[in-house]
Amino acid sequence: MDLFDTLENFKKDEVKDNSIELTFAEGFMMTSTMYVLIVIQKTGKKLLFKAKIRLKGNSSYQSTSIMPAISNSVLVEQWKDHIDSIILYDFELN
Repeated sequence: MDLFDTLENFKKDEVKDNSIELTFAEGFMMTSTMYVLIVIQKTGKKLLFKAKIRLKGNSSYQSTSIMPAISNSVLVEQWKDHIDSIILYDFELN
């Protein structure tokens, strides 16, 4: 996934259709590779949630910080470490 392309092609509008799109992928920005979680939500509210990640070679999960996702915008969380798995939980709309 090309992060510049994702951000460039996002179209901000006034739609509030209660959709929440979550994408977890390997991302590229110029010459860097990273693991990204992209959140696009159009609920008209702020989306809060928590996440735990499991790094490659580890058997346990660790908490990681996630910023609130503002409606009708793109939230990009990124990690340099190789992530084998991510768990998202405790979703809340404010």
